[in-house]
Amino acid sequence: KKTITMCIDPHWMPFESFKDGKYVGISAEYFQLIEKKIGTKIEVVPTKTWNETLQNAKKRNCDIISLIAPTQERRNYLNFTDTLITSPLVLATRLDAPFIDDFNSLQGKKVGIPKGYAIAEYLKEKYPYLEIVEVENVHDGLTKVSNHELYGEIETLGTLGYQVQKDFIGELKIGAKFDKNWKLSIGVRNDDALLLSIMQKSVHSLEESKKQKILNKWL
Repeated sequence: KKTITMCIDPHWMPFESFKDGKYVGISAEYFQLIEKKIGTKIEVVPTKTWNETLQNAKKRNCDIISLIAPTQERRNYLNFTDTLITSPLVLATRLDAPFIDDFNSLQGKKVGIPKGYAIAEYLKEKYPYLEIVEVENVHDGLTKVSNHELYGEIETLGTLGYQVQKDFIGELKIGAKFDKNWKLSIGVRNDDALLLSIMQKSVHSLEESKKQKILNKWL
């Protein structure tokens, strides 16, 4: 391959996003390191939503997805490397909401999660009483929490911490922590075993000190 095409989540800072048309965030810096290691250009295919990214992967418009949680349904069109990033799963609420240590107290309350997120399957199974509302992206969900349209927004600690500090300081807080970490891998088109092998080796070749330095910069 002269280039490897890659799709990302276009609204998922600090992990990844497009800023003025440029790919930025934690994964952008990880893939700069990977690009150097494999000696092959990685070209980002622009998308407007996470669902569009998933559709592109199904249609083979991108060879890899930068960060994605493995699920059985996604294995129909993707293979997955070992975990590249792990982040706790948390709930953002308004400041006046009590801290939640018993999730039964969320019965009858609406909580947001972006469309197409795999973690929704886990939540529906583990907490069937949660009233899950699909939102466009994290910022959309947090805006709805701020406006009293939702009780909370479920996301990774890294994403919610970043967004709250950036746009909702003094309005929202982390109101609960789930007993699950969000494990993110590189998704690789499942008709290319060699590319999977290369990406798997790339994940294991990233030095922990360099990864931590990048995480510290963005979080």
